Amino acid sequence: SLKTAVAASDLSSLLESEGQYTLLAPTNEAFEKIPRETLNRILGDPEALRDLLNHHILKSAMCAEAIIAGLTMETLEGTTLDVGCSGEELTLNGKPIIANKDVLATNGVVHFVNELLIPDSAKTVFELAQESEVSKSTDLFRQAGLSSHLT
Repeated sequence: SLKTAVAASDLSSLLESEGQYTLLAPTNEAFEKIPRETLNRILGDPEALRDLLNHHILKSAMCAEAIIAGLTMETLEGTTLDVGCSGEELTLNGKPIIANKDVLATNGVVHFVNELLIPDSAKTVFELAQESEVSKSTDLFRQAGLSSHLT
């Protein structure tokens, strides 16, 4: 699924270029956890897809041994992720979602993650509202048949 998404976004050239990156590679299972409608919307929107994929690439190579608790790393998308550790597990934003770590490549390192990290820039107003303090308002929009205005 990731390979298909990268090909559709023309991001292949970046991942094949010189440099040192950390790719937080979502597994197929991670893609399957996302509602089909949401995933199709993102895959069909070149800008949202680019933001989604860039949100999974850190600007420097970071092996597991170098990660300490509370480390904030910038993504190519321009947002930050809290990378840390909890015992032997690596964490992202406090959640142990890294399934396989430290797959070394010539231009960086890959950590496989079992959740898709969707940045705000790839979400609809409705999706953002559902995750915030205005979730009751989104329920009212839905009840009134107006949720399509937010999606």
